[in-house]
Amino acid sequence: MKKALRYMLGGLALLLAALLTAPFFIDVNDYKDEISQRVEDATGRAVTIGGIQVSLFPWVGVELEDVHLANPDGFAARDFISIRHLDVKVAVLPLLDGRYEIKEFLLDAPNVYLQRRADARTNWDDLLTSSAEEPPTRSRATGAQDAATAPPSVLAGLKADHITINDGKITWNDELNHVQYAFDALHVALDDVQLERPINVQLSGTLQGDRFELSGMIGPIGDTSALRVERLPIKLKAVIEKLHLKSFATQLDGWPGVLGAPAQATLDLRASLEQRPDGGRMIEGELALDAAHAVQAQWRMDSQDAQTLHIGEATLRVDQQGVLSLSGKLKGFMRGQPSFDLMFKSEPLTRTWLATFVPALQDMYAHHPAPWRQVQARGLVAGDAKHVEFRDLQLLFDEDRLHGVGQLRLDKPDIRLQLTGAALHLDPWLPQADSAGKEQGGSTGAEQTPEAGATSSPPSETASEPDLRFLKDWSLNLRLEIDALHLRGLQLNQFRTRMHGKNGRIALNPMRFGLAGGRVEEQATLNVAEYPARWTESAHVMGVRVGPVLQALNVTDKLEGTLALETTLKGVGLTERALGSLNGKGNVMLRDGMIRGFDIAGTMRRVLHPGSPDTGPQQTDFTQLSGTFTIRHGVLSNKDLFMASPLLRVSGAGTVDLANRTLDYRFKPTVVGTLRGQGDQVTIRKGLTIPLRVTGGFDAPKVRPEVDARTVIQGIRGGAVGGALGGLLGGGQGKPPAKKQRKRSGKSAPNPLQAIPLPF
Repeated sequence: MKKALRYMLGGLALLLAALLTAPFFIDVNDYKDEISQRVEDATGRAVTIGGIQVSLFPWVGVELEDVHLANPDGFAARDFISIRHLDVKVAVLPLLDGRYEIKEFLLDAPNVYLQRRADARTNWDDLLTSSAEEPPTRSRATGAQDAATAPPSVLAGLKADHITINDGKITWNDELNHVQYAFDALHVALDDVQLERPINVQLSGTLQGDRFELSGMIGPIGDTSALRVERLPIKLKAVIEKLHLKSFATQLDGWPGVLGAPAQATLDLRASLEQRPDGGRMIEGELALDAAHAVQAQWRMDSQDAQTLHIGEATLRVDQQGVLSLSGKLKGFMRGQPSFDLMFKSEPLTRTWLATFVPALQDMYAHHPAPWRQVQARGLVAGDAKHVEFRDLQLLFDEDRLHGVGQLRLDKPDIRLQLTGAALHLDPWLPQADSAGKEQGGSTGAEQTPEAGATSSPPSETASEPDLRFLKDWSLNLRLEIDALHLRGLQLNQFRTRMHGKNGRIALNPMRFGLAGGRVEEQATLNVAEYPARWTESAHVMGVRVGPVLQALNVTDKLEGTLALETTLKGVGLTERALGSLNGKGNVMLRDGMIRGFDIAGTMRRVLHPGSPDTGPQQTDFTQLSGTFTIRHGVLSNKDLFMASPLLRVSGAGTVDLANRTLDYRFKPTVVGTLRGQGDQVTIRKGLTIPLRVTGGFDAPKVRPEVDARTVIQGIRGGAVGGALGGLLGGGQGKPPAKKQRKRSGKSAPNPLQAIPLPF
């Protein structure tokens, strides 16, 4: 036994002596060419090694100097990988037990060049193909058994004091997307690498010259056969300071123009991740974008499993102004089936603050006497990658609050929304143009209107006609219910409307509201598949006091009465200048009203009694005003106007040019009572008819009589004319001369009309 032990110890001593002395007698550099050839045969790429050093005890050590692996043919004429120095030392005795104890792993100045050509081929495709084509070493039948009896993985026996990478570089050249990025000064340090304790991790470097760092701990890893990455303990912190975005400008397609040029922007990021063995996670971070406007985002999230992420709080600030906050949960991202259930709240955003990002707001409301001040929104949203559902949506417009629910399809434009509210004041939200500019630049007339079927170009930058063709593929289902809708000094009570849109056709069916003591019901369609948009409209109005409505709409302040109206209209365009395209028909009835600035009775007195005082009211009262009308190319025509008042009956016909706001009407008033002037000295008797013509603009119409011999003679019949004129012509209260008193002479009787001092 003693002799056997002595031989064994002697043999071990000889083995150790051989391991220690072998490197002195064997020069491994003699095998560099053979090693390079074998690598080239396996990869198809040229390999060069500057020098090799080997030690066998107490460490199996290999040092390589100046290693180069070439790019494949067809790519840049440079190395795929180059290494200045590689030093690996592994303990010998643990290798006999299947364990890998690395004393040191040092990779100095590795340089990796990754390239993708314009045809999408990469300079590592051939390496992956060679690996995939290697024949399997196990049959399908014995695969399960071999896997069960396979030795532990290399990771199971891995142990290292230090793993270090110094001064590394990775270059990414993407010719397909015309971008190139470089990671320089890469430093990686892993200390005390084993399975039972946490591993310290340090990573730092520069991206396009800007510094970044990653530090923390990973592990303990424990039993590698039961390793689950989603439960691996991790505690990491990442920091990026002043990352200049100019190198990424071509990739920032959705970059908001309001933030200025991305080449002038920088990004700071601080984030931390903690993952626990039970699968729970905690994620915190903040991001700061320094651009034309300063943007800050902060978040704090946690999860109890791999599928659900709870957002404790996520906030967004712009120029130190709070904008939005979020909380809720995200699900299914690890499975590739993301969904969310979030509560959001915006801070009150003022119009003046928003105008710094949307300059058009300043111009839109520059001439508004009392524009809106602020908006705010909050609510619950839920959905997934294809749709969003709004729950308990609240919109605040100044002091007005709307509540809503709805859905939004993301894979195609499909909006379903219902909004309700107690009150909504629209006047502060309607832009108002400069009145002087409007008068100077306003252009009206039918010549501005596209002909039916004509194809027009999209509007220029100065055109006001909206181009709504982007809505032609949208599907809409909207409902709005407001108890009191305030618009241009009017209050629309119990406002209810529904809107449906599909295939470029949007229908308002119906819209109902109370207005000025009456009710209005309207139906309309809008064809947004064309430019300008075409529309149709039908309205039913009952019992509306027309005076305040016409004044609020800036039509006229000359008309009062209670309105009943039926219309069927159609047109092209949505602006005021598009009135020239208006066509349709309708009927109207006004009761118990007046026409200001239009005194029919006074006009008749002044025609028949020149010089009579003009002291009566400049208005015409009526109990009924009715008629039917047609509209063709913006010109309204009426042939059966009828007005009844206690003293007059008026018939009329004429036209109204809606685009130019002018009218040309002929009225035929007939006296049905006695019209008395001041002190009953000027009297117009029953039956007199004197035609009148009204012309001019809506604001200042001109009224003039149309009197000739036929008119006067028709008024004389039946003794309708009183006063001096009646006596002269044998009308009124005077008696006609007897036939026997008439004398014939050679001279003809004088023309009685020559005695009338008419005022024209």
